[in-house]
Amino acid sequence: MKKQTLFAAILFVTSSIALGQAPVITGSNFLPTLHESFPGKTADSLSIATFSPGMPGPAQVWDLSGVNFGAGDIVTTYDTIGKPFSPEFPTANSAQHHTVFNFWYYYDGTSSYYDWVGTATQGYGYLSYSDPVRYMNFPFTYQDSISDTFEGIFMEPIGVGIRKNGVLSGYADGYGTLIVPNDTIQNTLRVHYQETYLDSNALGDTNNVYIETYMWLEPGFHYPVLIFRTQYDGGTLTGQSLLLFNEMILGIGSAPQPIPFSVFPNPTRGTTFVDFTLNNPAPVQLEVWSLTGKKLGEQSLQHPASGSQRLPLDAMETLPKGSYIVLVKQEGDLLGHKVVVKVE
Repeated sequence: MKKQTLFAAILFVTSSIALGQAPVITGSNFLPTLHESFPGKTADSLSIATFSPGMPGPAQVWDLSGVNFGAGDIVTTYDTIGKPFSPEFPTANSAQHHTVFNFWYYYDGTSSYYDWVGTATQGYGYLSYSDPVRYMNFPFTYQDSISDTFEGIFMEPIGVGIRKNGVLSGYADGYGTLIVPNDTIQNTLRVHYQETYLDSNALGDTNNVYIETYMWLEPGFHYPVLIFRTQYDGGTLTGQSLLLFNEMILGIGSAPQPIPFSVFPNPTRGTTFVDFTLNNPAPVQLEVWSLTGKKLGEQSLQHPASGSQRLPLDAMETLPKGSYIVLVKQEGDLLGHKVVVKVE
């Protein structure tokens, strides 16, 4: 595995080799350290639609060599000082920045446990858990399990609160070898998570959510190597993703710096414009994403000048009414994002 640099039919084969010792996940071999970065890869829609997580049990071989992965999220760990809404997460001791949508995930990790305490992003609000989500007690190995209740509230920029409470259960159901394009990881532990929760607001609106997640973990690698996630809202499938993180970069020093950025009109009915200011005259990409994480359109400006820019956002023309996320990227860095609403 390249750790210090920088879907298709899937065949799952049960290993015929002698059973090896199950990997053990501990705080010292899993918790992230500051400024580590994990470039992710995202499977294409066909691969996701045909993907199966494979068999549980010891000494498995999970073969994903035929999966088509493309560029995806980049996750980097920082301290919490000065990060968006960080005072809302007083127990957090690390903040992980995700370039897709510019989200920050706050965690409390010790030698005994790993808790998710909340999420935040500028312009979109924050989710803070009064009773955090416990993903793991350490040490954690094959056939270990965890069950935890959680409760939190998501605060929108307009001040509306959405309460979230539910249960997360996890079971380490297998271990063995994970084969992905151009890499083989010999010593992985698979954890099967099931999460149910209820969203509710002061108006009495509710939404029942069920999320099933498979994570493959490797001792010494400080982020899940592979994540397969399926979400249902009110019994309807609303999203699936298959993400690969098999590389680690050391020494990323600071988070990408945001730029002045606006989308107007917002809400919009027809032509939508993006205004932003550049310090670096390098090619710029504009992307439109759904709230469930699907890229819906992109366009580029290959030879921008420094200073103020205004571009029509072509992708919004053909989209139905709803809420979308607009990203501005330059040389792989996310410079800004906004939520835009299209109305009829």
